[in-house]
Amino acid sequence: MKGINPHQSLKKLKLNRHVKTVHLLTGSPIVHGSYLSQTSLEGVITEQETGEGLIGAQIILKQHKVFIAGAHTDFEGYYRLNNLDPGEYDVEVSYVGFQTQHINGVVIREGEVTKLDVALSGGVELEEVVITGYKVPLIQQDNTSTGGFVTAEQIQRMPRKNVRGLNANAASAKSKDMGDAVAIKGSRANTTVYYLDGVRVQGAPSGQKISKRAWRKMERKMEEVPSGDSFGIWVENDYISPVDEDYSTFSIDVDRASYSLMRTYLHRGTLPPADAIRTEEWINYFTYDYAQPTGPHPYSVHTELSDCPWQEGNWLMSIGLQGESKYFDNMPPSSMVFLLDVSGSMNDANKLPLVKQSLDMLINQLRPQDQVAIVVYAGAAGLVLPMTSGAYKDVIREAIGKLNAGGSTAGGQGIELAYKVASDHFLPEGNNRIILATDGDFNVGISHPDSLEALIARKRETGIFLTTLGYGMGNLKDNNLERLADKGNGQYAYIDTENEARKVFTQELTGTLYTIAKDVKLQLRFNPETVASYRLIGYENRILAKEDFDDDTKDAGEMGAGHSVTALYEIVPIGGRDAQEALATLELRYKKPDEKQSYLMQEPLTRQWQSLENTSDDFRWAAAVAGCSLLVKNSPYMGDVTFEMIEELATGAMGRDAFGLRKEFLALLLKMKGIPLPQ
Repeated sequence: MKGINPHQSLKKLKLNRHVKTVHLLTGSPIVHGSYLSQTSLEGVITEQETGEGLIGAQIILKQHKVFIAGAHTDFEGYYRLNNLDPGEYDVEVSYVGFQTQHINGVVIREGEVTKLDVALSGGVELEEVVITGYKVPLIQQDNTSTGGFVTAEQIQRMPRKNVRGLNANAASAKSKDMGDAVAIKGSRANTTVYYLDGVRVQGAPSGQKISKRAWRKMERKMEEVPSGDSFGIWVENDYISPVDEDYSTFSIDVDRASYSLMRTYLHRGTLPPADAIRTEEWINYFTYDYAQPTGPHPYSVHTELSDCPWQEGNWLMSIGLQGESKYFDNMPPSSMVFLLDVSGSMNDANKLPLVKQSLDMLINQLRPQDQVAIVVYAGAAGLVLPMTSGAYKDVIREAIGKLNAGGSTAGGQGIELAYKVASDHFLPEGNNRIILATDGDFNVGISHPDSLEALIARKRETGIFLTTLGYGMGNLKDNNLERLADKGNGQYAYIDTENEARKVFTQELTGTLYTIAKDVKLQLRFNPETVASYRLIGYENRILAKEDFDDDTKDAGEMGAGHSVTALYEIVPIGGRDAQEALATLELRYKKPDEKQSYLMQEPLTRQWQSLENTSDDFRWAAAVAGCSLLVKNSPYMGDVTFEMIEELATGAMGRDAFGLRKEFLALLLKMKGIPLPQ
């Protein structure tokens, strides 16, 4: 049976009194990867007198006086409305203090991008303005999708109270009842989106199935009242037969936030929630002793194959990529904008005070040719330090030292200002990057993730990348920060301690700041004559369609200087260990940081099996960490794994452990053993 696509996070909904609303949207978000709907309206809203773009101008489309879609302009005055139905629309453009413009009879044609630029003139006198509190609605009306919502009261009156019944009763949600599974119709993974009490849950791509296990997970999720911290909802990769699907395609991931989040939970005496555990981030938290690249490519590839420790009869295959290491002194100059959340939610000791400590470590590394600016946001965004040379470390430290937390969080406004500062001081031959430090609680401004992603995706094409740093618990929006870093060609790290800050900004500085390869994609084509089934361990939110591999417009992961990336596959083999037939063919695509055309590397993966005791320390360590993550989240794929097995495997695979991270893992393992596992 074909396995679950891990983007299918729509599961069995046992709807009950804890659920306030369920919102069903069909149609792509504003930006999905690099895809943009061609039936669109776009343009620039400017001030007539100066010609400058207006930030936050509102564009509304109506038909027969009925609201159809809406959007706000970014800091350049640009807007775009996608996925529109062909037809004739009335357009209303407004901005505070300017005369509203009405443009009637705008024709939008099938498959075309209609351009509409509007210049607004001033002259509207403002009376006294009273600022009141504002709460973002569960669903924003400017999200350009077709949709509707169902309240808890309506759900209770429905004759059927599972997803199939909900789909049948809800407008615009097209589904097909498949007995054990439901397929949500649409051409891409984000085509159908569900919002459960304002929490985004992704739908299923066309032709894929959602298993009973996935339904059960959503049933559990729906019974929980959402807390202040939020995580993405993902279903683990299933076993897939090469007869059904011989290609496995995914984007590499060098984020490590999930591991340091786990450490925070353990120090609080509890295990992390299952959805906070991203196995690939646990594995890649550690450094591996892979050889440096020697050929024309900026990375080397290493593979090993042995028995799977927790599943008798199965094999475990590791694929390791090692990025070219570079010394910081030899790096090109950096232009960095620190975008700092100083809202009230950042007042805790492990938030803004730790942000200051973290940035102080980075400031110590600055060279005279580097430059830094500081933008803060809390109710409104402001520039507290103009672009300043790294030679003036005391000036930069003084600006950071004066920061205090207070106010609401205008996250979107801060991002817009940060990009403007970065654009104004762009270094054509340098590293241009925004470093966002926050707990992820965006609640004012451009707060909808799709709108933020649209802005960030456009700006990465100009060469300005985004790194996100998460701090503290209670308001952490882990899923937001990961998605924004992904769209911004950057890394997401969770900073829980001063030691973690030192790891990110001292030990791994070049990897954190300098990209050596972007849009890195791996594709394995498994041989159905030698592989009965395969399962990619982790990377659930990095899965790509087969055709995305050759599509150079499709966004994927980035590798920093010196970064290593490890992926594990569990394989059900056909034939014995000594057979020589290839298990799979490995293909890898990447782009150089300043280029748009990808490079391709291919190599066969043969049955070079070896016993577990003869594998490298790196192989056994990665297996131990992966097995631990499966056990802690009570994975249906954990087989016979136990803490004793993990401890034995890890103890014999310590290797050099230059920074003591592997030793710390064993200490954390003892904490885990003392906490009851989820049932």
